[in-house]
Amino acid sequence: MLISTRGRYALRVMADLAGQPPEAYIPLKEIAQRQGISEKYLEAVIRLLVRGALVSGLRGKGGGYRLTRPPEGYTAGEVLRLTEGSLAPVACLENGAAPCPRADTCPTLPLWQGLERVIFQYLECVTIADLMRQADGGKAPARSGPEQG
Repeated sequence: MLISTRGRYALRVMADLAGQPPEAYIPLKEIAQRQGISEKYLEAVIRLLVRGALVSGLRGKGGGYRLTRPPEGYTAGEVLRLTEGSLAPVACLENGAAPCPRADTCPTLPLWQGLERVIFQYLECVTIADLMRQADGGKAPARSGPEQG
């Protein structure tokens, strides 16, 4: 499994927005500048996040993007599944994969299933708030964000 640039940037955008006042809409240009990412590329990433209802957008003067929930309400797994589609370590475990004719006799299937479980469990235990605290050396206070709606 290799996390794409889109997935990595989505996590950075979410962490960036988590560090802003919860009621403020942050222009994409500001996020791109702070993160050192092309604004054009971030447009595609933010579209995915909006479509997945992880962020909301407001057009026009004073517009931009903000989280739809507090940072504690998002897991890294949720963001990565939205952007990556699958986090399965092998093709035969991906959602919608054709049944493998060797599944009953495959000596490595339990290994891949275990790895998939570990990846899922770990990514579901790490929140965007955790990423913020880690980036701040553990000093970032928890904050409440906009109400989920």
